Amino acid sequence: MTTKKLSMFDPSLVKPALVGALQKLDVRVQLRNPVMFVVYVGSIFTTGLWMQAVFGGQGEAPAWFIGVTTLWLWFTVLFANFAEALAEGRSKAQAAALRRTKKTIMAKKLREPRYGAQTDFMLGTELRRGDVVLVEAGDMIPADGEVIEGVASVNESAITGESAPVIREAGGDFSAVTGGTTVLSDWIVVRISVNPGGRLSLQSHKHRAEHWTVVNGIATVTVGDSVRKLARAQSIDIPKGAKHRLESLDSTVVEIIEVQFGDYLGEDDIIRYDDAYNRA
Repeated sequence: MTTKKLSMFDPSLVKPALVGALQKLDVRVQLRNPVMFVVYVGSIFTTGLWMQAVFGGQGEAPAWFIGVTTLWLWFTVLFANFAEALAEGRSKAQAAALRRTKKTIMAKKLREPRYGAQTDFMLGTELRRGDVVLVEAGDMIPADGEVIEGVASVNESAITGESAPVIREAGGDFSAVTGGTTVLSDWIVVRISVNPGGRLSLQSHKHRAEHWTVVNGIATVTVGDSVRKLARAQSIDIPKGAKHRLESLDSTVVEIIEVQFGDYLGEDDIIRYDDAYNRA
């Protein structure tokens, strides 16, 4: 199975990002980034100085100089907004692609945990922890697991962004494989280590903010309208009152460190909007 990779400046990403760049001029959005907020305030201030110089007949500097400075500041703000909106759009597209992949990928489940055993074809979403699958050249690894037999070259660019393939083999430090990656050559027998597609409820907190740091796996994090993929050692802030969710769309084993801030940190401070366990 192959998936289409969107280029950074694909029209389907650029057009919404241009609209998003303007929507992010909302002062509430700008406050989230203190550095750009200072530039934003400076842009408004210099715009006022330029209008004073043009329409008032007197300014602190020539009108053309103030105008050029103002245009440069607004360009900086809009370009930063555009870059952020473009990155968010790309993350949403990747998350959508992973959802489609998770539903359609076919796995070759082995009846016995060895190469050469009879196989049964089944959807990757039907696999469970402990199942053993055969993954051959051109196949996509259906879920996180450990190589117990064989050696193969694996393309992990869809997850890590690295273009060079890596070698995965049984035993040692290179036996772990990630769901959603593709075997380029040879074959491996993989024991599934996690039930695919886990996620937490979509929730918010009235009294606390949170800071998440990923310590293992590839996390898909939703905060408000933004969807981001975070790898190991990457982190994200969850503002007080923001709807948020943690998912493992590509079947990786995700572990995070959560730091809470607020005047009340009780576990009853939670509002669920959507929950896989019917707790909403």
